[in-house]
Amino acid sequence: QVSNLPQVEAASAAYRNPRVRYADSLGRQAFLLAIDPETFAGVSTYPPALTSLTIPGLMDALAVSSMAENEAIPAIFSAAAHPQNKEVGDQIRYFVGSRAVPFEVRGIIVNFPAMEGEFIITNLAALENRVDIPNLLAPFNGYREVWLDVEPAGDTTVTSQVQMISGARVEATAANRLQVLQAFLPAAETLGTFNL
Repeated sequence: QVSNLPQVEAASAAYRNPRVRYADSLGRQAFLLAIDPETFAGVSTYPPALTSLTIPGLMDALAVSSMAENEAIPAIFSAAAHPQNKEVGDQIRYFVGSRAVPFEVRGIIVNFPAMEGEFIITNLAALENRVDIPNLLAPFNGYREVWLDVEPAGDTTVTSQVQMISGARVEATAANRLQVLQAFLPAAETLGTFNL
């Protein structure tokens, strides 16, 4: 179990599906990241000076008051995700596999760690209650992930151990994601200047 490795300080289960389809226009797709709001803040953060948003603050928006079948699942949408005219409080249906799932817009953001473009962040337990994730069929099935918080000196060691133990691939580390963001920052600042 990767969460039991010596240099792992925290772990959080997730499910990622790059092919959820907007129910009103199936050609419109988004990335879905379903997370555990109770543990995710322990494994992720925004880089300093990127935004005033905090991961704990966003996790509050994903809280579920009821797992009733007829209630929409709380979600945070990227500004780029369809529909373009969405507002907080709207209910929007996306297909996860072959199941149309209603999501309630609890927030609209521009970026989120390890996500870009058209994406939806939602509550993993609520999604699992609604969709039989292990039995979704390709190409709309997605995959499970575990996000880890690792001791600063253990990044390379844990990456190697995870690959040896489980045969899993490591999508990204905080260090390489930060390098990408830092490389993109001058371009984003330039674009921001023209968007005033």
